Amino acid sequence: MSAPDDLPFDGIPQERAVRMVAKVSQEAVQGLAEWWFEHRDVPREQVTEVAFTTLWDGAAGMLGG
Repeated sequence: MSAPDDLPFDGIPQERAVRMVAKVSQEAVQGLAEWWFEHRDVPREQVTEVAFTTLWDGAAGMLGG
């Protein structure tokens, strides 16, 4: 899979920016999983919806829609 050509990070090589965005996404999901471990009364579907929507909307914003 190749890196998108239009990430909005000036002065950061594309491959590095992609790896950084992937790490941010990974850590966000890990943090939400840790939160859910302490809040097991929250349905899994709600947790996954928040994770997916947040990451999807963030990616769409970076790529201009």
